[in-house]
Amino acid sequence: MVENNVCPIGNTLDFFNRKWIFCILSNIFRGMKHFSEFKKANPTISNHILSETLKYMEENNLVSKTTIEDGSRVQTE
Repeated sequence: MVENNVCPIGNTLDFFNRKWIFCILSNIFRGMKHFSEFKKANPTISNHILSETLKYMEENNLVSKTTIEDGSRVQTE
């Protein structure tokens, strides 16, 4: 019996158990990069939940946030 060890399968299942993870991953695989694109593709998700889900995905190294400056504006992907 293994005591006090975290089960990697359990961690994976917990991660993907969040309601919007698969929808957002599907959007990413279709080329979406921006908050507004995710929101348009999933209109029933609140801004707060979308933001929290993206932050959760970033904290778990599933996505990364990139800031691009082109002189006149700043864009985050």
